[in-house]
Amino acid sequence: MIYLPRIESDFEIPEGVTHISAGILSNAIVSTTSRDSNVKIIIPPSVRSIQPGAFYDVKLVQIKPGNKVFYQDKYGAVINRKNGDFLFMSPAVIFGDYNIPEGVKYIAPQAFVFCNISGKVNIPEGVVGIGGEAFWNSSITNINIPASVSRIDNSAFFGTPLQSVTFAPRKASSNLRISQGAFGCRDLKTLRIPANAEIHPNAVRKGCKIIRE
Repeated sequence: MIYLPRIESDFEIPEGVTHISAGILSNAIVSTTSRDSNVKIIIPPSVRSIQPGAFYDVKLVQIKPGNKVFYQDKYGAVINRKNGDFLFMSPAVIFGDYNIPEGVKYIAPQAFVFCNISGKVNIPEGVVGIGGEAFWNSSITNINIPASVSRIDNSAFFGTPLQSVTFAPRKASSNLRISQGAFGCRDLKTLRIPANAEIHPNAVRKGCKIIRE
């Protein structure tokens, strides 16, 4: 899928398209500031691959029945059932906690951009990575990160009002890499990380205290 015309109303990807690249939808949708467009993107059964970041600036996605690769939970999240990529969460308000579904292996870049979640986000054991800008400018204030996570990429939680980060206990031999700006959160005063974690010098904002446990 190489080119789309300007999109001003609900748009169904043509049947027969098998791949959606990052940026193609964002570049096509009219009025994309902070996902303020109510345009719905409809994904047909023929789509077999979606590049992480493909839904940046998209507010609503519908997976049509018959697609054997992608599915949605009750909140409209788009998940790849084959490889466990969590690709998209609708920015509609979620009141209370949100549990990322079991079976997810990777939270893709920009998956939760601008999402409004009033409670805690619980990441299940088995998730191995959190992509760059995954929660960028979302409203989350609390998150639980399991021992299976081995990398948290650039600016994963940048710009959020995150106040509490809880890392599950992990073996001393397990690896964890926290990249630049990963916890660049305006309200985070203390970040408690596993003792053996590798953390970038600029992973947090100035004034945030890092404690190894």
